[in-house]
Amino acid sequence: MKTHIAAAFILIATLAAQLGASEAGKEFNEADAQLNKVYQRLLQTIDDSDEKDLFVSSQRAWLKFRDQSVAFFAQRYPESKGGLFYNTHLVQERTAFLQSLLSTTPDQDPEGMKPSGY
Repeated sequence: MKTHIAAAFILIATLAAQLGASEAGKEFNEADAQLNKVYQRLLQTIDDSDEKDLFVSSQRAWLKFRDQSVAFFAQRYPESKGGLFYNTHLVQERTAFLQSLLSTTPDQDPEGMKPSGY
């Protein structure tokens, strides 16, 4: 009887962990999709080819930064589900930053301003 109770407890704990990871994965996928939408919207607003190249290059560099930061986090904190929550946080932060660029026209100087949501 005790063995069955222990097995049932392990099964419930495993299912709960999988559900939590599934929800976290869903949250990351939603955040990543939003980042991609905002990135594409901002990219469409850039007419100058040099500026566009710089923007694309900066996003690629950010992706490397994000991936390396998450890898470091996951190694430092091995119980962290591979840094999934941290990855989601970084993606949401980047989305807010790109969104702030969308809300500031090139003739405005955004430095010193605190854009909404960033």
